[in-house]
Amino acid sequence: MLLGAGVGVLLNPTTDLVSQSFSTWLANWLDLPGQIFIRLVQMVMIPLIITSIISGIISNSTENLKSFGLQLLLYFIFTTTVAIIIGLFVSLIMKPGQCFLELGGFPNSGGITTIPAAQQTSFMEDVPNAISNLIPNNPLESILSGEMLGVVIFTILIGVAITQLEKSTASPIIRFAEAVQKICMIVISWAMMLVPYAVFGLIAALTARIGIDVFFGLAYYILVVIIGLALLMVFYLVLVFTITKKNHWSICV
Repeated sequence: MLLGAGVGVLLNPTTDLVSQSFSTWLANWLDLPGQIFIRLVQMVMIPLIITSIISGIISNSTENLKSFGLQLLLYFIFTTTVAIIIGLFVSLIMKPGQCFLELGGFPNSGGITTIPAAQQTSFMEDVPNAISNLIPNNPLESILSGEMLGVVIFTILIGVAITQLEKSTASPIIRFAEAVQKICMIVISWAMMLVPYAVFGLIAALTARIGIDVFFGLAYYILVVIIGLALLMVFYLVLVFTITKKNHWSICV
Protein backbone atom coordinates (compact mmCIF):
# COMPACT_ATOMS: atom_id res chain seq x y z
CA MET A 1 0.00 0.00 0.00
CA LEU A 2 2.82 2.41 0.88
CA LEU A 3 4.66 1.50 -2.32
CA GLY A 4 1.51 2.06 -4.35
CA ALA A 5 0.93 5.45 -2.69
CA GLY A 6 4.52 6.45 -3.51
CA VAL A 7 4.18 5.41 -7.14
CA GLY A 8 0.83 7.17 -7.37
CA VAL A 9 2.29 10.43 -6.05
CA LEU A 10 5.05 10.28 -8.68
CA LEU A 11 2.49 9.60 -11.43
CA ASN A 12 0.16 12.41 -10.34
CA PRO A 13 0.15 15.15 -13.01
CA THR A 14 0.67 17.83 -10.32
CA THR A 15 4.29 16.64 -9.91
CA ASP A 16 5.00 17.41 -13.60
CA LEU A 17 7.07 14.23 -13.87
CA VAL A 18 4.76 12.65 -16.45
CA SER A 19 2.11 13.96 -18.79
CA GLN A 20 -1.61 13.83 -18.05
CA SER A 21 -2.26 11.30 -20.83
CA PHE A 22 0.54 8.96 -19.73
CA SER A 23 -0.58 9.18 -16.09
CA THR A 24 -4.15 8.25 -17.03
CA TRP A 25 -3.01 5.40 -19.29
CA LEU A 26 -0.69 3.88 -16.68
CA ALA A 27 -3.25 4.33 -13.87
CA ASN A 28 -5.77 2.30 -15.87
CA TRP A 29 -3.29 -0.59 -16.18
CA LEU A 30 -2.28 -0.36 -12.53
CA ASP A 31 -5.96 -0.52 -11.64
CA LEU A 32 -6.47 -3.79 -13.56
CA PRO A 33 -5.46 -6.34 -10.83
CA GLY A 34 -7.65 -4.54 -8.30
CA GLN A 35 -10.63 -4.53 -10.63
CA ILE A 36 -10.18 -8.25 -11.34
CA PHE A 37 -10.00 -8.93 -7.59
CA ILE A 38 -13.14 -6.89 -6.89
CA ARG A 39 -15.09 -8.57 -9.68
CA LEU A 40 -14.06 -12.05 -8.55
CA VAL A 41 -15.29 -11.30 -5.04
CA GLN A 42 -18.50 -9.68 -6.30
CA MET A 43 -19.14 -12.65 -8.59
CA VAL A 44 -19.44 -15.11 -5.68
CA MET A 45 -20.55 -12.68 -2.97
CA ILE A 46 -24.30 -13.28 -3.18
CA PRO A 47 -24.08 -17.11 -3.48
CA LEU A 48 -21.62 -17.12 -0.57
CA ILE A 49 -23.86 -14.96 1.61
CA ILE A 50 -26.93 -17.06 0.83
CA THR A 51 -25.25 -20.41 1.51
CA SER A 52 -23.39 -19.13 4.60
CA ILE A 53 -26.59 -17.86 6.21
CA ILE A 54 -28.45 -21.07 5.41
CA SER A 55 -25.57 -23.19 6.75
CA GLY A 56 -25.42 -21.08 9.90
CA ILE A 57 -29.12 -21.42 10.57
CA ILE A 58 -29.22 -25.18 10.01
CA SER A 59 -25.96 -25.86 11.90
CA ASN A 60 -27.91 -26.81 15.05
CA SER A 61 -28.59 -30.43 15.84
CA THR A 62 -31.41 -31.99 13.86
CA GLU A 63 -33.53 -32.49 16.95
CA ASN A 64 -33.44 -28.78 17.79
CA LEU A 65 -33.92 -27.37 14.28
CA LYS A 66 -37.67 -26.95 14.48
CA SER A 67 -37.72 -25.55 18.01
CA PHE A 68 -34.95 -23.04 17.22
CA GLY A 69 -36.36 -21.91 13.87
CA LEU A 70 -38.52 -19.02 15.09
CA GLN A 71 -35.95 -17.98 17.69
CA LEU A 72 -33.22 -17.83 15.04
CA LEU A 73 -35.43 -15.72 12.76
CA LEU A 74 -36.19 -13.23 15.55
CA TYR A 75 -32.51 -13.17 16.56
CA PHE A 76 -31.28 -12.41 13.03
CA ILE A 77 -33.90 -9.72 12.48
CA PHE A 78 -33.22 -8.09 15.86
CA THR A 79 -29.42 -8.06 15.58
CA THR A 80 -29.51 -6.94 11.94
CA THR A 81 -31.86 -4.08 12.83
CA VAL A 82 -29.58 -2.97 15.69
CA ALA A 83 -26.52 -3.12 13.42
CA ILE A 84 -28.30 -0.96 10.81
CA ILE A 85 -29.36 1.56 13.46
CA ILE A 86 -25.80 1.79 14.82
CA GLY A 87 -24.40 2.25 11.31
CA LEU A 88 -26.91 4.97 10.45
CA PHE A 89 -26.39 6.69 13.81
CA VAL A 90 -22.60 6.84 13.45
CA SER A 91 -22.77 7.84 9.77
CA LEU A 92 -25.30 10.64 10.30
CA ILE A 93 -23.27 12.10 13.15
CA MET A 94 -19.75 11.80 11.71
CA LYS A 95 -20.64 12.10 7.98
CA PRO A 96 -17.64 10.17 6.55
CA GLY A 97 -18.76 10.68 2.95
CA GLN A 98 -18.94 14.44 3.30
CA CYS A 99 -15.52 14.54 4.94
CA PHE A 100 -14.06 12.42 2.12
CA LEU A 101 -15.45 14.71 -0.55
CA GLU A 102 -14.17 17.81 1.23
CA LEU A 103 -10.67 16.45 1.86
CA GLY A 104 -10.06 14.20 -1.13
CA GLY A 105 -13.09 14.15 -3.33
CA PHE A 106 -13.60 12.59 -6.73
CA PRO A 107 -12.76 14.25 -10.01
CA ASN A 108 -15.82 15.92 -11.52
CA SER A 109 -17.83 15.10 -8.40
CA GLY A 110 -19.74 18.33 -8.80
CA GLY A 111 -19.90 19.03 -5.09
CA ILE A 112 -21.80 17.39 -2.28
CA THR A 113 -25.38 16.40 -2.88
CA THR A 114 -27.68 16.87 0.07
CA ILE A 115 -31.20 15.53 0.61
CA PRO A 116 -33.80 18.29 1.00
CA ALA A 117 -35.31 18.59 4.46
CA ALA A 118 -38.81 17.95 3.07
CA GLN A 119 -37.72 14.58 1.68
CA GLN A 120 -36.02 13.65 4.95
CA THR A 121 -39.20 14.42 6.88
CA SER A 122 -41.38 12.41 4.52
CA PHE A 123 -39.00 9.48 4.83
CA MET A 124 -39.20 9.51 8.62
CA GLU A 125 -42.98 9.57 8.41
CA ASP A 126 -42.93 6.56 6.07
CA VAL A 127 -41.00 4.27 8.42
CA PRO A 128 -43.70 1.52 8.49
CA ASN A 129 -43.61 1.30 4.71
CA ALA A 130 -39.80 1.23 4.76
CA ILE A 131 -39.86 -1.66 7.25
CA SER A 132 -42.32 -3.66 5.15
CA ASN A 133 -40.12 -3.09 2.09
CA LEU A 134 -37.31 -4.98 3.84
CA ILE A 135 -39.07 -8.16 2.69
CA PRO A 136 -38.47 -8.34 -1.08
CA ASN A 137 -41.51 -9.06 -3.23
CA ASN A 138 -39.19 -10.35 -5.95
CA PRO A 139 -36.09 -12.09 -4.51
CA LEU A 140 -34.61 -12.60 -7.98
CA GLU A 141 -34.75 -8.85 -8.61
CA SER A 142 -32.96 -8.20 -5.29
CA ILE A 143 -30.26 -10.71 -6.23
CA LEU A 144 -29.75 -9.25 -9.71
CA SER A 145 -29.66 -5.66 -8.44
CA GLY A 146 -27.34 -6.52 -5.55
CA GLU A 147 -29.79 -5.32 -2.90
CA MET A 148 -28.00 -7.07 -0.04
CA LEU A 149 -30.49 -6.35 2.75
CA GLY A 150 -33.33 -7.89 0.75
CA VAL A 151 -31.14 -10.89 -0.09
CA VAL A 152 -30.26 -11.39 3.59
CA ILE A 153 -33.88 -11.18 4.75
CA PHE A 154 -34.99 -13.59 2.01
CA THR A 155 -32.20 -16.04 2.89
CA ILE A 156 -33.03 -15.93 6.60
CA LEU A 157 -36.66 -16.77 5.85
CA ILE A 158 -35.62 -19.62 3.56
CA GLY A 159 -33.13 -20.93 6.13
CA VAL A 160 -35.73 -20.93 8.89
CA ALA A 161 -38.22 -22.62 6.54
CA ILE A 162 -35.67 -25.37 5.84
CA THR A 163 -35.50 -26.10 9.56
CA GLN A 164 -39.20 -26.99 9.42
CA LEU A 165 -38.67 -29.71 6.82
CA GLU A 166 -38.21 -33.39 7.51
CA LYS A 167 -34.60 -34.54 7.69
CA SER A 168 -34.86 -36.64 4.52
CA THR A 169 -36.25 -33.69 2.58
CA ALA A 170 -33.83 -31.09 3.98
CA SER A 171 -30.63 -33.17 3.60
CA PRO A 172 -30.18 -32.65 -0.20
CA ILE A 173 -30.74 -28.90 0.19
CA ILE A 174 -28.24 -28.73 3.05
CA ARG A 175 -25.60 -30.69 1.10
CA PHE A 176 -26.15 -28.47 -1.96
CA ALA A 177 -25.74 -25.29 0.14
CA GLU A 178 -22.56 -26.64 1.72
CA ALA A 179 -21.14 -27.57 -1.69
CA VAL A 180 -21.89 -24.11 -3.16
CA GLN A 181 -20.33 -22.48 -0.09
CA LYS A 182 -17.12 -24.49 -0.52
CA ILE A 183 -16.99 -23.66 -4.24
CA CYS A 184 -17.34 -19.95 -3.46
CA MET A 185 -14.55 -20.16 -0.89
CA ILE A 186 -12.27 -21.76 -3.49
CA VAL A 187 -12.90 -18.83 -5.84
CA ILE A 188 -12.27 -16.42 -2.94
CA SER A 189 -8.94 -18.17 -2.27
CA TRP A 190 -7.97 -17.59 -5.91
CA ALA A 191 -8.90 -13.93 -5.58
CA MET A 192 -6.85 -13.59 -2.40
CA MET A 193 -3.72 -14.41 -4.40
CA LEU A 194 -4.20 -11.09 -6.17
CA VAL A 195 -4.48 -9.04 -2.97
CA PRO A 196 -0.90 -7.65 -2.84
CA TYR A 197 -1.01 -6.63 -6.50
CA ALA A 198 -4.59 -5.37 -6.19
CA VAL A 199 -3.80 -3.16 -3.18
CA PHE A 200 -0.70 -1.77 -4.89
CA GLY A 201 -2.53 -1.07 -8.13
CA LEU A 202 -5.67 0.40 -6.60
CA ILE A 203 -3.76 2.75 -4.27
CA ALA A 204 -1.35 3.79 -7.04
CA ALA A 205 -4.17 4.48 -9.50
CA LEU A 206 -6.26 6.34 -6.91
CA THR A 207 -3.34 8.51 -5.81
CA ALA A 208 -2.33 9.19 -9.40
CA ARG A 209 -5.83 10.39 -10.25
CA ILE A 210 -6.77 12.29 -7.09
CA GLY A 211 -3.62 12.94 -5.08
CA ILE A 212 -2.38 12.25 -1.58
CA ASP A 213 -5.23 14.23 0.03
CA VAL A 214 -7.53 11.27 -0.52
CA PHE A 215 -5.86 9.41 2.36
CA PHE A 216 -7.14 11.92 4.89
CA GLY A 217 -10.71 11.16 3.86
CA LEU A 218 -10.03 7.41 3.86
CA ALA A 219 -8.44 7.60 7.33
CA TYR A 220 -11.52 9.36 8.67
CA TYR A 221 -13.78 6.76 7.05
CA ILE A 222 -11.74 3.95 8.66
CA LEU A 223 -12.13 5.69 12.02
CA VAL A 224 -15.91 5.81 11.57
CA VAL A 225 -16.00 2.09 10.71
CA ILE A 226 -13.93 1.21 13.80
CA ILE A 227 -16.23 3.26 16.05
CA GLY A 228 -19.30 1.56 14.57
CA LEU A 229 -17.80 -1.91 15.04
CA ALA A 230 -16.82 -1.05 18.62
CA LEU A 231 -20.39 0.01 19.40
CA LEU A 232 -21.69 -3.19 17.80
CA MET A 233 -19.26 -5.26 19.90
CA VAL A 234 -20.51 -3.54 23.07
CA PHE A 235 -24.09 -4.36 22.04
CA TYR A 236 -23.24 -8.05 21.57
CA LEU A 237 -21.43 -8.16 24.92
CA VAL A 238 -24.46 -6.66 26.65
CA LEU A 239 -26.73 -9.12 24.84
CA VAL A 240 -24.59 -12.11 25.85
CA PHE A 241 -24.39 -10.89 29.45
CA THR A 242 -28.16 -10.38 29.56
CA ILE A 243 -28.88 -13.89 28.27
CA THR A 244 -26.15 -15.89 30.04
CA LYS A 245 -25.61 -13.69 33.11
CA LYS A 246 -21.85 -14.14 32.58
CA ASN A 247 -19.20 -11.51 31.92
CA HIS A 248 -17.61 -12.32 28.56
CA TRP A 249 -15.56 -9.12 28.30
CA SER A 250 -12.41 -11.02 29.24
CA ILE A 251 -12.82 -13.16 26.10
CA CYS A 252 -12.76 -10.10 23.84
CA VAL A 253 -9.87 -8.51 25.76
